[in-house]
Amino acid sequence: KVYQIVITPEKDDFGSIRIIGIGDGQNYPLDVLRAYDEYGNELEIDGEKINDLSFKANQTKTITIELKSSRRYVVGVA
Repeated sequence: KVYQIVITPEKDDFGSIRIIGIGDGQNYPLDVLRAYDEYGNELEIDGEKINDLSFKANQTKTITIELKSSRRYVVGVA
């Protein structure tokens, strides 16, 4: 399944994000197969993490992800 994550930070920042499934009273990591930025550039992934991201204050970043699993999830970012 393919999902889009939209992030608009309040301050400049950099690092990685974790992709999680949100369940009834429990969250769990979701393995990412591929991740792309809004320009189609492939992003570095490591399991449930998307690494080496940079964010600018008040600028929206859209990340498209494809999960390894074909199941449907409620997806969150940690």
